[in-house]
Amino acid sequence: MLPPERVSRIELAPLTLEEGIELASAIDPGMDPAHARELWGNAQGSPFWLEALVRAGGASSGLTELLTVRMRGATSDASAVLALLAVVGRPVIPPGVAGILDWPGHRVEASLTELISRGVAVEMGGAVRLTHDLIREAALTGLSEEARQDLHRRLAERLEIDAGDDLRLLREALQHREAAGMATLDLAMRIARLPRRTLLGEEGLRLLASIADESDPLDTELLDLHEAVAWLATELGEHEEALARWSLVAERAVTPLARASSLLAASSEAFALRRASEASELLARSREMDATDEVLLLEQRTHEAAIRLWLEQRTTEGRALAREALTEATRLATRSGGPSMLGPHARRAYLEALRLDYEATLLAGDYAALLTTAEAREAAARGFELEAYLTASLALGVALRNNGRVREGVARIRRVWGDAHRQVLPKLTVEAGFQLARALELLGDDLVEAERVILETRELADRVGDVPRARYPLGKVACGIALLRGAPRDGLLRLERVTAEEPNGHLRIALHQDVALWNARLDGPAAAAIVDEQLAAAHACAEKAGCARCSAELLLNSAEALARVGERDAARQALTRWKTSVASPDSLDDIIWLHARALAEVDQSDRVAGLEGALAAAEASPYHLESLWVRLDLGWAMAGDKRDRAVAELKRTAEEACERGAGTVQELAEQALRKLGVRTWRRGVAGAPLTGREQEVAGLVAGGATNREIATALFLSPKTVERHVSNALKKLGARNRTELASRLRDGEAEHAGNAR
Repeated sequence: MLPPERVSRIELAPLTLEEGIELASAIDPGMDPAHARELWGNAQGSPFWLEALVRAGGASSGLTELLTVRMRGATSDASAVLALLAVVGRPVIPPGVAGILDWPGHRVEASLTELISRGVAVEMGGAVRLTHDLIREAALTGLSEEARQDLHRRLAERLEIDAGDDLRLLREALQHREAAGMATLDLAMRIARLPRRTLLGEEGLRLLASIADESDPLDTELLDLHEAVAWLATELGEHEEALARWSLVAERAVTPLARASSLLAASSEAFALRRASEASELLARSREMDATDEVLLLEQRTHEAAIRLWLEQRTTEGRALAREALTEATRLATRSGGPSMLGPHARRAYLEALRLDYEATLLAGDYAALLTTAEAREAAARGFELEAYLTASLALGVALRNNGRVREGVARIRRVWGDAHRQVLPKLTVEAGFQLARALELLGDDLVEAERVILETRELADRVGDVPRARYPLGKVACGIALLRGAPRDGLLRLERVTAEEPNGHLRIALHQDVALWNARLDGPAAAAIVDEQLAAAHACAEKAGCARCSAELLLNSAEALARVGERDAARQALTRWKTSVASPDSLDDIIWLHARALAEVDQSDRVAGLEGALAAAEASPYHLESLWVRLDLGWAMAGDKRDRAVAELKRTAEEACERGAGTVQELAEQALRKLGVRTWRRGVAGAPLTGREQEVAGLVAGGATNREIATALFLSPKTVERHVSNALKKLGARNRTELASRLRDGEAEHAGNAR
C-alpha cells in the first residue's frame, strides 16, 4: 500500500543450527533437540518457517492449514498460478507462465502480484518462485491428481516447443511427460541421440534406462532406446550398466550382424571391468554370429589383440595380432580412397586399430615409430567425432613428450584435459588427467598442481573406473606425487598397499621398482634387503609379461636403487644391460642414466664429477625434478672435503624444492644442511632472497605482464604464477605489483652500483 520509495526490503539470513535449536526450544520448551535439528533442516534455517513447523508440530497438515490461511480470499487465478509454481519447482518468468496456461500477460501479472502480496511467492531477477519448499510441499498436497497431471502435461508440451536441442529443457520435459502419464519413448530417443548427451550424467542415464525398462516390450522402437542407453553408459564409463544393456540388446537384436556387434560391445565393457574370461567368451560368441562383415572382422581382431596385450599379458602374441589388425585396417582405408572416405563405423574401427598399434609400439619402447604412428592417427581423426579426435590428440601429446618435444606435448595434453572436462567425456578426462599429472610430476615445475590434477582425476575414476592401457594405474602416479610432496613414510605405505592390491602383473613391474627406489632414497644401505626383494619381484613380473619397454625401465630405475644401497657393481651391470637393450632412449632416460652411473662410482671424486655432468644435463632439459635429485646427491657427495660448495648446493636444492612443491626433497636437503651445522632456510620470510623462478615472474610483473600472460610465457598454471607473485611481494616487502616493480628496479640499481 506504500509507495516504492517508502519501502525497504530486508533478506534475513538463515539461522545457524545452534540458533535454530534455541528458537525451537523457546517456542516449545518440551521439544527434543534431535527433533528441533530435523525441523531446522526442513526449514533450511528460515526463522519464519522454523516457527511455523514448530507450532504445527512438524506435521505437513499444519503447513497446509498455514497455506490455506494465506490463500483465504484469493482469486482462482492466483490459486492456479500457485499450483503451477508448485509443479514446476523452479523460478519461472511471467511470459513462461502465460505460455503454459495460455493466458494474456496482464492476467498473469495480476495473479503473481497477488501471490507475492500474500507472502506465498517472491520475485527475484525478473523470475518468480515460491517462498519456500515447504510452501511447495503444502501446495502439492492440496492438489488433485487430475490437476497435477494436467499441469505436467502442459509443462511438457511447452518445454518441447521451446527446447530445440537444449538438453536440460528436453530432460525436464521428459520428466513432466512421465509424471503426466504421457508416452515417453519418442522423447527419450530424441534426447539419447543428441550430440551432447553425455551432459545428462549418471542421473540422466538412470532416467533413460528406467523409461526403457518400463516401456512396452512389444514396441518396435524400444530396442533402439536400449541400444542408445547402452551407448550412453559406455560413453559415461558406467561399465556394469553398459555390459548389462549390450547383453540385452544382443539377445533381442533381429539380424546376426546386430547381435554380433552388440556382443562385441559387451566384450569391450567386460574388458573395461578387467574380466578377461568374460571378455574372451563374449568375443567368441560375437564371432559365431557373423563372419561376412569386414568392418566387424577388423573390430574383432583388434579387440582380441587388446585382450591378449592388456588382460592376459601375452605380449608377443598381442603385438602380432595388433600388427595384423593394422594391416587389415590400412587395406580397408586404401580401398575406400583414404581414411576420410570411410563411413563412420569403418572409420572408428580404423582408428581403434591405429590406437592398438600405438600402444604396442609404446610397449616396444620405439619412440620414433611412436611419434609417426601418433601423427597418422591424429591426422586420420581430424574432422571426425570429437572424442575420437581428442583421444588421438592426447596420444600425440604423449608421443611428442617422449620424443623430447616436452613443452609442446604437455601443452597439447593440457588442452585435451580441458576439452574433455568441458565436453563431459569422463573416460577421456581420466586418461588425460593421468597423462597431465604424470607430465607435471616428471617436469617438477609445479607439484602442487600435479597433486591437484591427480586427486581430481582419481575422484572421477572412482565413479567411472580406470582402465589403464599402455600406461600405469592412477594409484602409482598418485603415490609418486604424494611421496614427493611430503610425509614420505605415509606415502611409501600407500605405495606398498597399491602394489599388493594391483591384480595386473604387468603393471606391478613399475610399482615394485618404485617401492625399491623410494626405500633406497629414504634409508640408503639400511634398505638393501627390501630393495633386493622388491626388484626380484619386479624382474619376475617383467619376465612373465615379456614387455621390452617395462624391462628396460626396470633396469634403469633399479640401477639408482642399487647404487643408493651400496650395491654398485650390480648397478653398473644394470646400466650396461640397459644401454644395449634400448635403441632410442629419450632425454630423460639419458639424464637418469648419468645420475645412476655417477651414484655407482666408488671413488668420491669420480662420483662428484659424474654428478656435475648429470646436473648440467638435467639443467639443460625441462626435467627440473631430476635436477633437484641430482643436486641433492651432489651436495651430499661434496660434504666431506668441499663443505662450502656442499652447503651452497644443498641450500639451492631446498629453495628450489620448496618453490616447486617438492616437500620431501626440501626436507632431505635441510636434513643434510643440519648435519653440516647449517640453520635451514624457510620460505616466505620478508627479506629472503627470491628464487630463480620468483625472479623470472617478478621481472615479467615489472614489465607489466598479467598473470595469464606470465603463465603462457613460462608454461605455468595461473595459480602457480599467483603463488610466485605472492611470495615475491612478501619477500620484497611490496604491497602491490607497482611497488614490486619499483623494489625490483631499486635492487637492480643497487646491485649495479656495487658491481661498479
